[in-house]
Amino acid sequence: MTLNESEIQFIEDELCDADESPEPDTSAILDKYLAEEMLMIGPVGQHVTKTFILEGHRPPMKQKFDAVSLSKRVFLDLGECQAATSCRAEYQQKDKRFALRFFRLWRKVEGQWRLTGSVTAITG
Repeated sequence: MTLNESEIQFIEDELCDADESPEPDTSAILDKYLAEEMLMIGPVGQHVTKTFILEGHRPPMKQKFDAVSLSKRVFLDLGECQAATSCRAEYQQKDKRFALRFFRLWRKVEGQWRLTGSVTAITG
């Protein structure tokens, strides 16, 4: 495992933990890693901004998940300061379960990894 892969895997685990956290506001964790000029496509094809995602991790919007797990991770090193990842995220909330597929582009800016990308709802 390369240093870039190790650093990004740690961050993706931290993002997963933010979704699973019982804390009412986990937006600071996402704020640390989302690119300011973020261009993300949401699960139904909508353009999603950093502000939209941060609001979704603050009260009253933050959802409480009982479990969040990542699997089927793929890492592609695109050079010294760039990488791409893909993973499947499974969310469980009381008696509801759903899965998302993330595709993330990572760029290291001033020593800090920042992400942008897309998320797709997985049906079936």
